[in-house]
Amino acid sequence: MTSPRRFVIALGCLFLVAGTAAATPVLIITKDSKSIRADSARKDETSVYYMPQGEDTESSITLDRVDQLLPIVERGRHYKPSTIAKMIEVVGRSRSQHPNLQRKITPIFDQWQSLQKSNDEVPGLQAQAVDAFMRDKGTAAYKDAIATLQMLKFKDLRGAYDTEIEGALEQIKYEYFSHGMATLRNQQKDPGDSIHRFITLKKLADDLLAAKPPAALRAEIEQLRDKRQRAVYKTNLRQAKAMFNEKKSINNCIKACEVLHQLQRHVATDGNDIDSELSKIQTAATRANPDYYFKVKGYPLSQEDMRLLKQHQQQASRTELLDRPGDVFCFLIPEQRIPPITIGRNTQLRYRAIFKRWPGDGEYAFVVRYLRRHNQDEEIIPVELPTLRDGHGTLTINSTFEGPKHGIQAKTKIYGYLARKPAGPGLSTKAWQPVSLACRMQAR
Repeated sequence: MTSPRRFVIALGCLFLVAGTAAATPVLIITKDSKSIRADSARKDETSVYYMPQGEDTESSITLDRVDQLLPIVERGRHYKPSTIAKMIEVVGRSRSQHPNLQRKITPIFDQWQSLQKSNDEVPGLQAQAVDAFMRDKGTAAYKDAIATLQMLKFKDLRGAYDTEIEGALEQIKYEYFSHGMATLRNQQKDPGDSIHRFITLKKLADDLLAAKPPAALRAEIEQLRDKRQRAVYKTNLRQAKAMFNEKKSINNCIKACEVLHQLQRHVATDGNDIDSELSKIQTAATRANPDYYFKVKGYPLSQEDMRLLKQHQQQASRTELLDRPGDVFCFLIPEQRIPPITIGRNTQLRYRAIFKRWPGDGEYAFVVRYLRRHNQDEEIIPVELPTLRDGHGTLTINSTFEGPKHGIQAKTKIYGYLARKPAGPGLSTKAWQPVSLACRMQAR
């Protein structure tokens, strides 16, 4: 049990006396090893009255239930060395006596201990953070510098370097916004309305807005972004429709569909009805090319395609691998029955590849995944996309399949799908992204 003298010492360190209040935030430790975080506390002869953290209604607890009140260090407040030493002793003892509250008491103990340490390294670390940012001035450098300076400020509980750190933060924010706005304004002078270039511009604008600029600057950023957004949408939609209307072929249809898809994904706003534009183009393409229709998920299918699909539907691309979501725009149908692959022996696979959108730039591969209950392996086979006629081409895969590390087992499931590493500014190149659903495969 806590001695009356130790409890009085703790309250004294909190500057609590009968009938008075302390604005110091505290952690109230009860005798049954519970804790209460409070923004402030006061006491009388029988109770402690406190304001629970984040609340505006006062609560109370009787003194006979309280084991200790631990004051939390206030940033920038001056403490006497004797007070710091006493609080390190009090908080350390409380941490030992309440091991189940270690996670809550230890940060308070560390804060009091930090007041005894010198922060002479702060100016050097602050200068390094500013210098690193000034060499780049990009968003990543800005975030790194802000995080470093805020951490230095957090550790400097005495507030000895508050003025210098705040000055560095203001300098970095000013330079970041100045550099970003200059880039944004210069891009507005560029007459090009490329979707990929707009992706870069929009990311810069979004990054600047996330940094919480002043209201006037925020308004200019939004105005510059939205103006270019409208121009890019209007120009690319007009060009896609003009290209298709010049020759209403299936190839031109899927080229237009790709442009509209990119507009929908990166440019369009709620007021832009891309789905309606897609439907109009596909309807016009069907009228101009009566051998094809787009009723199956937007793919241009012919009667021959449907015959092949009916014959080989178990081996067509129809399985979605939930751990590998992708932007699917290719449908694979075996041109003939796909034979079981033989590990270590060259095998040729031939699929009819049907595209509902023109394939974009990037590397392509046929990815084979070997799935078992507790593990999986994958094999990446680079492929060249076929020349497309009416959105169709033959995808040929020649490979000596390596197979999974531990060999083919009875319950191994094998799937293959077409995948792409995208190319272009602002697009990820870190992983192969499926562009078709997976086809079921077998092994000998």
